[in-house]
Amino acid sequence: MASASMVFAPQTFSSTISCKLTDENFPNWMQLAESTIKGHRLKQHIVGDHAIPSRFLTKEDEATDFVNPAYENFEQQDNLLKSWLLELMDNQFRVSIVGCVWSHEIWAILKTYFSSQTKARIKQLRIQLRNTKKQGSISEYLVQIKQIVEALGAIDSPLTDEEHIDEIFDGFPEEYDGLITSCLTRSESFTVPQIEASLMHQEERFEHHKQRDAKLLAPNGSIA
Repeated sequence: MASASMVFAPQTFSSTISCKLTDENFPNWMQLAESTIKGHRLKQHIVGDHAIPSRFLTKEDEATDFVNPAYENFEQQDNLLKSWLLELMDNQFRVSIVGCVWSHEIWAILKTYFSSQTKARIKQLRIQLRNTKKQGSISEYLVQIKQIVEALGAIDSPLTDEEHIDEIFDGFPEEYDGLITSCLTRSESFTVPQIEASLMHQEERFEHHKQRDAKLLAPNGSIA
């Protein structure tokens, strides 16, 4: 008889991820879900069917329908994991995985679906980044660029500092060409915060000059 210490005790999920899976939060959701699965030492349930134990160990077992205990334990644990995954999805995703028997099938479908969605999202954000131009203040423009860059980073398509800076420069009008040229010809590379600080300073100088010129051109209101 097997000892009590050898009795299989499946892992249960006492806590859930705070957000349900949607089109917008997949990278975040996937990271949280995968961390939880690995934390419960259940990674073998999402890697593929090669991790599933054989249902029968011998021909004799198959003939007598004696199921491998390891298979039964795996199946029990997998059903608990599958139930947990389903609880973390909106109905629109549950429909797409109808018919899945194992958790690894659900995992593969989700990764395939969101891989195509992510590619489309990356393309959309890249176009948005290229079309973003300075129209208001420098600070507003830099925030717009930063938000798009961060959105790309969140879906595993980060920009380097150099690419980030290039995108910033591409949206400026001609009056900033002097500053841009000096930055591009500098022997040492700038960081994004350094570039942002330089641009903010340059805008302050432009505003100062505009105000000074306006005062010089304005009538003094006196009568000779």
